[in-house]
Amino acid sequence: MSGISSPFVIFMLLTTISISPLAAQADTSAAQHVAEVMADSGIPAAKACFREIRSAADDRYQFEPDEFSTIGNTLRISGHLPEAIAFLEMASELSPEVSGSWLALGRVLARNQDGAGAKRCYLKAAELAPGDGGPKQALFFLDLRLKDAELETRAVRTLSPGAPTGLTGPYLGQVPPGLTPEVFAPGIVSTYGGNEYAITFSPDGSELYFGHDYGISVCKLTDTGWSAAEVAGIPGYEMQISPTSGKMYYTADGIWGMDRLDDGWSEPEQIVPEGMFATAAKSGNLYTTLFRASGVIGVYPWLGDSYGEAEELAAQVNSPHFEAHPCVAPDESFIVFDSDKPGGIGFCDLYVTFRQADGTWGTATWLGEEINMPGTNECPSLSPDGKYLFFTSHRDIYWVSSEVLQQVRP
Repeated sequence: MSGISSPFVIFMLLTTISISPLAAQADTSAAQHVAEVMADSGIPAAKACFREIRSAADDRYQFEPDEFSTIGNTLRISGHLPEAIAFLEMASELSPEVSGSWLALGRVLARNQDGAGAKRCYLKAAELAPGDGGPKQALFFLDLRLKDAELETRAVRTLSPGAPTGLTGPYLGQVPPGLTPEVFAPGIVSTYGGNEYAITFSPDGSELYFGHDYGISVCKLTDTGWSAAEVAGIPGYEMQISPTSGKMYYTADGIWGMDRLDDGWSEPEQIVPEGMFATAAKSGNLYTTLFRASGVIGVYPWLGDSYGEAEELAAQVNSPHFEAHPCVAPDESFIVFDSDKPGGIGFCDLYVTFRQADGTWGTATWLGEEINMPGTNECPSLSPDGKYLFFTSHRDIYWVSSEVLQQVRP
């Protein structure tokens, strides 16, 4: 094969695309046919095939723009951006009056560091749907997304979901980092083209969950080693597992929780009605993002049989800016969180606040440019043993020794 060589991509293209009833009645889905040509012969051949069968009006092929978009997004997630752009260009050609087609194409062009092309697509999307805030938001954050794209890992996903990775040992068999952050598990967890965030581990370290474009993903440690990431089927995002109770908390409509069972997870139940990204202390207190005039760090105190009313942390932690994603130490000795307050190096940066001798929280301390990077730095979490700090930056997951927190303790 001279085109797409990844078996993961071929698997995703030819087995997970949803074929419409109309396409099923035709001999062949045009999207699948073009995908097969691209896999065999590359991008120019696929484009030529698309133009040929479209201009011939061959009734053997059914053209569904959504199918071209699905393949394009699948290719983007797996790190094959030029191929993704080709399919999303075809989708926008088939549905030129649909704002979402241009928005999707603009986003993948931005991921490919084509700022001018992305801007043209966003402006076209805004023209077609002036009341839609998506294109305007994309334009506002374009420079930030270009910086993220510049610094994102170039490791592509090459394994089909759930396949053996050949990796053994703790933390996907990765070499532990020191005081300098490193990309975690490139090509397995952190991948080119994908959006990875909010990683968490089971207390025994045999499972890791992380957020991705297609939902919460999981890797599992078996007798033969770690499996490749696959969709976990959990109906939410930004999940965290308590290292003490093993309970999983995730964001949906408020904060929801599931208890660990021998054969999986219990049925989810709503824990509290408001919140985003929650971590639980050993005491049961639940720390989360509350939405007031802006985002603030808050806590739901555990009263023994239920949670009390949410309480905002003091001004030493919260500011008039947006604070979010609190990761509390099990003993509540510190909280790591992210904020877009001035003075950082990125769009949002990581801060830490330490519990004082009198029980109050100390003034939030910036983790410095050794940890924070240009772009976004958010969604911190701790490994179950407390040795490592994980966080999201440049759409990848990084990890670093948690000793970095003690180095900034006032």
